[in-house]
Amino acid sequence: MRFLSIFLIFSLTGISVAETSEQYVVRSEFMFCKYNEGKGYNDVVEQSKQYQKFLEEKGLKYTRYVMTPIWAGEQEYDYVLSGNWPDGQEQYREWGAYLNEYPQWLAEQDIDVSQAGTCSASVSMRNHAVMRIRINQDDYDRINFVDLRNCNFAENASMSDLKTFYVEYERANRDFGREGFGINLFTPYRGFDKDINFDFVNMTYWYNAEKRSEMISSYREWSDFITKTKLPEKRQSLIEGCSPPKTWASEWIFSTGR
Repeated sequence: MRFLSIFLIFSLTGISVAETSEQYVVRSEFMFCKYNEGKGYNDVVEQSKQYQKFLEEKGLKYTRYVMTPIWAGEQEYDYVLSGNWPDGQEQYREWGAYLNEYPQWLAEQDIDVSQAGTCSASVSMRNHAVMRIRINQDDYDRINFVDLRNCNFAENASMSDLKTFYVEYERANRDFGREGFGINLFTPYRGFDKDINFDFVNMTYWYNAEKRSEMISSYREWSDFITKTKLPEKRQSLIEGCSPPKTWASEWIFSTGR
């Protein structure tokens, strides 16, 4: 199953902590699902919130998103359940509780237990948050635009090299006045075929639609600005190439154990 044609602090000389966001790594999963007969998006969200109650009772740490395609080409599924854990220990704790305790817990609840969807495939990835420029949380949209690309490293390049690059790239964006977006890079961990044709997935997300629109309207000025920094050439030396972007809608449903 190919993923959606589907955080580490460090310093860099001359760049202060105030000028760039913290980088870190978490574990993520993606489950590819179709709605069951008579079910839809709202049912998926409601069942996710039921699962939130279970996780809170058990003191487990997990974040859930629901993603649906906007401009994503032909897909074999209706939606993707995406989740994050702070580390590998929490990943296996949460899954262990889901397999061994959740069925009994669910049977004891006075709720509709019919499943909203059927998930036919899943993968787990290491999620590298490499940059983000936040805005006031009151200005966040409920549902956000997310662009996904499958990418490959250039020869001899590494994730460490990319993280260093994105410190510089974030600083350039801040200097230009761009804000309201972030970039995460996902590397395969579990559930992938041997012959996958990418090294990592590049996710760019926006905190609201207005910031996405502003990025489009200022593209010419940004292109002139970034060309003078030589960062496009540096990026090209690290990334051999990426697939065309596919755009998804992503809604944050819950986070537990914070």
